[in-house]
Amino acid sequence: MPSGSAPEPTAAIEAEELVADTDPRRLAYEIDALTQTVVTRSRLLDAEEVLVHARAALLERLRRLSVDPSLLPSR
Repeated sequence: MPSGSAPEPTAAIEAEELVADTDPRRLAYEIDALTQTVVTRSRLLDAEEVLVHARAALLERLRRLSVDPSLLPSR
């Protein structure tokens, strides 16, 4: 993995942190789409509010896929 890049979803599946039937390509796409939206929206709207909504959306998605959702932050 190149320095500074994020771990791929497959690593979390292999580590049994995400449910086995998680589609890693789809999850990576969703995370990328969310980050692209943050970049665009934070320039047009209140950046802090945009980040709060993006974080909530990502945590909600990860909780649905997580083997143990209690390991994720509450907010």
